Amino acid sequence: KHTRGIFRDVTAQRKIDFILQENEKKYRELVETVSDIIYRCNDTGEFTYVNPTAEHICGYAISDLVGQNFTFIIRDDYKQSVAEFYANQAASKVSASYLEFPIKTKSGSEIWIGQTVDIHFLDERKEAYEFIALARDITERISAQEALRRSEEKYRSIIEIILSQMLIRNFVNYQVTPVQN
Repeated sequence: KHTRGIFRDVTAQRKIDFILQENEKKYRELVETVSDIIYRCNDTGEFTYVNPTAEHICGYAISDLVGQNFTFIIRDDYKQSVAEFYANQAASKVSASYLEFPIKTKSGSEIWIGQTVDIHFLDERKEAYEFIALARDITERISAQEALRRSEEKYRSIIEIILSQMLIRNFVNYQVTPVQN
């Protein structure tokens, strides 16, 4: 009795598989531990992936977000304009965009996010696509800008009141005229 067999050295393939697994592990670690929200949406706007940071910032469980339309968390008065913005991005095939808008957390509080959204085309004809987004909590910056705007408004009105009460006296003909005239 004789047995025949074919042997093939798979050492190189096993090394490649190991390297790929390690790279995938590092990539997953990076995406799941960053302080920014990373998510994917399909071409109908439904979340297909959200990283754990989204759960932390928004208060919704990942399972509550996946399958929901992205407008689900956007503040009501911004939903339509944000949806139109990204529909236009898709229609014009603009590869990347940036937009800032408020969202509502599960607890009902408001957070402003600034996000970069890239379109990832899934075919060569650029008909099938998905959105890949990186969103950052910019609430503190928006609050600081609003406080600065209010402060500028306040001081501008004080200056306007002061100027409206000031008079210029002409010592040649002794006429007095208001500063704003």
